[in-house]
Amino acid sequence: AAGSGIPEIKGYLNGVDTHGILLFRTLIGKVFGSIGSVGGGLALGKEGPLVHTGACIASLLGQVRT
Repeated sequence: AAGSGIPEIKGYLNGVDTHGILLFRTLIGKVFGSIGSVGGGLALGKEGPLVHTGACIASLLGQVRT
């Protein structure tokens, strides 16, 4: 869950399958890391973490079968 996540998601959309990029634990790490960064007063861009978080959520919802 390190970094913004945008390059990884762009690579994934272009066909590069990187292991562990859209896992539930990556989502949890990104969410708590973002909360801790903002809570600690660090500068955190909103675009990168939200793109990666959204991609993780979409991946998890895509695995749910109805």
